Amino acid sequence: MNKHFQTVVGVLILLIKDNQVCLIRRFNTNFADGKYSLPGGHIDGGETIKEAMIREAKKKLELI
Repeated sequence: MNKHFQTVVGVLILLIKDNQVCLIRRFNTNFADGKYSLPGGHIDGGETIKEAMIREAKKKLELI
């Protein structure tokens, strides 16, 4: 039997402006809710790491 494995890849973004680091507070994720984290997320199919970082940064910055 041939088994294939799928790996879920995530990205974290370190955004720094005027010596301040952008952090998000996690909620409704079922993982570390209420804690602070760097912004990030999973890579979508066919996306490069750079594309995923840009997409996630835009998505998170819309919430600010």
